[in-house]
Amino acid sequence: MPISFSSFPVTLRTPGVHVEFDPSRAVQGLDVVPFKVLLMGVNATVAGSATEAVPLLLTNQAQAELLFGAGGQLTRMYRKFRANNRFTEVWAVPWDSSGTAAIIAATFVGTATAAGTVFLYVDGERIAVNVASGDTETEVAAAVVLAVNADSTLPVTAANVAGLLSLTVKWAGVDGDDMPVRINFHQGEELPAGITIGAFAATTPGVGTYAVSTLLAGLGETQYHLIGFPHRDPVEVAALEVELVDRWGPIRQNDGTVVAATNQNITDSVTLGGARNSEQSVIVGGTAVEALAASLVGAVLGQVADKGNQDPARPFQTLPLAGILAPRQEDRPTLSELDTLLHNGISTLEADEAGVMRIQRLITTYQTDPASNPDTAYLNLNTKLTLSLLRAQFRSRFSTKFGRHKLAGDDAEIGSGQAVVTPQLARSEAIAIFRDWEQAGYVENVSQFKADLIVERNTTNPDRLDILLPPDLVNQLRQVGTLLQFRL
Repeated sequence: MPISFSSFPVTLRTPGVHVEFDPSRAVQGLDVVPFKVLLMGVNATVAGSATEAVPLLLTNQAQAELLFGAGGQLTRMYRKFRANNRFTEVWAVPWDSSGTAAIIAATFVGTATAAGTVFLYVDGERIAVNVASGDTETEVAAAVVLAVNADSTLPVTAANVAGLLSLTVKWAGVDGDDMPVRINFHQGEELPAGITIGAFAATTPGVGTYAVSTLLAGLGETQYHLIGFPHRDPVEVAALEVELVDRWGPIRQNDGTVVAATNQNITDSVTLGGARNSEQSVIVGGTAVEALAASLVGAVLGQVADKGNQDPARPFQTLPLAGILAPRQEDRPTLSELDTLLHNGISTLEADEAGVMRIQRLITTYQTDPASNPDTAYLNLNTKLTLSLLRAQFRSRFSTKFGRHKLAGDDAEIGSGQAVVTPQLARSEAIAIFRDWEQAGYVENVSQFKADLIVERNTTNPDRLDILLPPDLVNQLRQVGTLLQFRL
């Protein structure tokens, strides 16, 4: 019975025992598909050495600051990512800072009549500045300036003119307008007696947006499973979605999902999410967090990349976001507001009683089908990530086992050693893969899968095998309905 060799030629006449290795059945079970993450963001105004639109592998925070500038948007995003994920491979691609940087300012007034501490919060990070009795408003502001500028990792630089504290964002653009800045946050924090300060407000608005098209050409065909995008500009989010739709399709099969964020209020977040409709994008927001959108993206992306790579079908709810300062109790959204966000394409977060910020639910912005009918097919991020993994594992299994096989009909009497696949053999392999998926907890209902599975030769192209693969994806436990019918 003839056996199909890949390298040992039948025409060889030289004597000898020749052993060829065949790895097609060496690996058992499912392939592991490590995630690769891409961060898109802006270099600091005082830029590092990175070149615009060239993706670079990041391995540590010091390297990120050297490449993209300390305290820059990309650097902040990477910092929060690593606070939540130590191991996933991360690449970053920068825009050069272009436009006008936002300036946020407030004025100290008075003279301290007792010693105390000024607690300044920028992007959720606390800067504590000691004040002596007798310090004037100018001296207090000057002390804050020294403390801020001494920490190069902060996203702002500080200046003082006669008590006017000005904080300049380290990159240009409209996103800097959302820089969260406040004096005092936690209970018990208050200004030294005799000192007051007005509300922080933008004295110079940020000017400038950044086009996704500038960065796309540099990405090539490298697959990035998750893409961090810190801008909420709907035009640019849509442009990135268009690229991801093409990557998601059956030709390129190079899928990824963009994670964006906003720290706007509930109304503006609902407007932003309600205008989107794509399984390619996730927008987190509406929860008044004390964090930049870039920092929020980094933290959420860190958890999704870590836990989603371990098991894409397991829900992300309750996962903590390290480095994200939760809103104060009075600023937290209500249950009704959170539900409204979820019905308008915005993923939600919640703070627990200890003030830890946690993921509540991650959804895509997909809301209606092409006919504008309400549709939940791609609502959950878990669905998209699970489908991506199933496709990758199915492709890997089939290309490994049948990569150089011949194709014959089921009625052909082929020797068992031949590299020939038939529809029936392919069907058996598909069922075997399903069983592996079932064991991993990705799918369920094998009887339905067998009943609906179709494997056949294409009627037009005899070199093509067509497969209808109908897995029933496992669901996530998100709610428990209980009627407590008590007795007296």
